[in-house]
Amino acid sequence: MWLLVYIPAVMGILRYRRLSYWRWVGAIFIWQSAAMFLFAAFGSLEEPERDFLIIRAVRQATNDGPMVALVGLAFLIVFWGGIIYFARRLYVDAKSPALAAVMPASKVRKGLEFAALTAVMAWLLYSSINAMNAPSPRGESSDLTVEAIIDREVAAVKAAAPMQIDEVTTMTDARREGRTLILDYRFSPTDAVSREQFEEAVRTNLLPQACAEEPLQELLRAGGSARYRYSLLNEEPITLELSAEVCRIVPTPASATVPQKNSSISR
Repeated sequence: MWLLVYIPAVMGILRYRRLSYWRWVGAIFIWQSAAMFLFAAFGSLEEPERDFLIIRAVRQATNDGPMVALVGLAFLIVFWGGIIYFARRLYVDAKSPALAAVMPASKVRKGLEFAALTAVMAWLLYSSINAMNAPSPRGESSDLTVEAIIDREVAAVKAAAPMQIDEVTTMTDARREGRTLILDYRFSPTDAVSREQFEEAVRTNLLPQACAEEPLQELLRAGGSARYRYSLLNEEPITLELSAEVCRIVPTPASATVPQKNSSISR
């Protein structure tokens, strides 16, 4: 994408050496930098923490709803519309030699300026590629403590909550108590459900689903535990206690490393 700036900048060095031309080159650079900082992130549904300012805010406000796609489409239209406008102004300025005199420069000076420009653009391109391929901010090192793993998950949940899990279940909050991750959910059934029926569904259906989640397995292997709390209307929450024994997971020895994961338990 930085070629959108590099190519007209090269033409400015070699041929159109005047302030009016460089004004539009600078406008393209500022336009693209602002677009990358505000919108053009490298996030995904699995790694929302890699999003930038506006996209991150839209994701959190809409719970990864369709508004994210609409904002993305609007961004593409506005961004490329701006690029086309600036390119048009560059073309008009390049074809109008009477606008301003071209500043003279020797071949040596042009060569040095070209080399400096190429070095700067190469660094910008390298930085973009490096950021795109960098591990997720959640991809912590293998020496994470149980408390650090839980704090990481709590921060991710609080940033996204309330999160709609399905038609009747909403994740509302998360916190840490010692070495236990506590996740709170609100259950809003469309049909009448007794507490006994709901408690049986939690034990028979939700337990195997939770134990199958790899991020939770990471926590349990490290020696932590989890407590899922499901609130049904105004009744006392039904709790689901998860440990390595309950999920039949072999804990990782203290001398072993904790596997690196990018996805969240809440997902």
